[in-house]
Amino acid sequence: MLTQQQIIKTIRNIHHCKNPLNITAVKRRHPQLIQAVYAVKPFWGWKQALKDAGVNYAKIKIELLEFSKCALCGKPMRHLANHLILKHGVKPDEYLMDYPDAELVCETMRANQLQQETPPIHHWEPCWSREYILDRVAEYHRRGYPMHGSKFADIDNSLILAASRYWGGWNEALIAIGLDPQKVTQEAYRQLRKYPDKKAVIQGIKWRLKKGLPVSSTSLQRKHGRIRSDTGLFYNGIEYFGSWDNALKSAGVDPDVIHQATKPKRKYQTQEDVVREIRARHKRKWAINHGDIYHGKHPDWTLGECAREYIGSWNNALKKAGLNPNKIKRDALSRAVRKRVEE
Repeated sequence: MLTQQQIIKTIRNIHHCKNPLNITAVKRRHPQLIQAVYAVKPFWGWKQALKDAGVNYAKIKIELLEFSKCALCGKPMRHLANHLILKHGVKPDEYLMDYPDAELVCETMRANQLQQETPPIHHWEPCWSREYILDRVAEYHRRGYPMHGSKFADIDNSLILAASRYWGGWNEALIAIGLDPQKVTQEAYRQLRKYPDKKAVIQGIKWRLKKGLPVSSTSLQRKHGRIRSDTGLFYNGIEYFGSWDNALKSAGVDPDVIHQATKPKRKYQTQEDVVREIRARHKRKWAINHGDIYHGKHPDWTLGECAREYIGSWNNALKKAGLNPNKIKRDALSRAVRKRVEE
């Protein structure tokens, strides 16, 4: 088998002699050369081989046959379908199954058909061949297109069909150039994500901050009024960075600041707030003994708990408000006695 350097040298010699270098012509004239090129691993291909040989693909000499030989009788014809049915009683599909490398249509007709297509990557070979299919699959992959079959069908369905015709299926063509169909499927769906990589997640976080949108885990997972949720940003951030906090840090955001901002504001944030409320309740003549604060006519459980947290106890809070806890208790007891008498 020829080495890559020997292949390159041979290509240069063929080009120097102004002989054709399109794939179908080289397969006829130098079959071992084509075999050697497609035996190179990792996948090399004819397109890359010409490039490495310094040959401009657009300027190579092209040779196309105007007939296709019947593998059964050797008769040359532009189109073999009717000949196979009338002469040999063989259906074209059966013929291709028996002779998978054969062609029903001559190269010039196939070239005319191919040049009518307008795929995202223009055709550089005049007609389909097993080798050209592999080169195109490899080229699409090099350019970053999603290679999963159902997604790629929207990009260049003619290549999907050609792969089925010449290779038996899209996955078989992928495997032939060294790609794992399962991995390219995962890559394809990743590319279709709004946030396909770490960079996109960081940009998403910064965009939300710039627009004044929250970036807490809760806000991203649930829509709050007009505030947009973005579960994709949240879950992709965890996938790429290990946790949402790590994603925030990578975007230059302090997670603690975000967490603090999402904490609900307390009704009474300081002891001054507690004292102010106690005085207000006393002025309104509401009961402010300990029991009534929790179970009375105007209960405020939060006020009682904040008083204990900020000042130590309810009695201390009353004293802080300038009130006598003992008098408050006596007044409460008197009210309770009067109520029982009235009943």
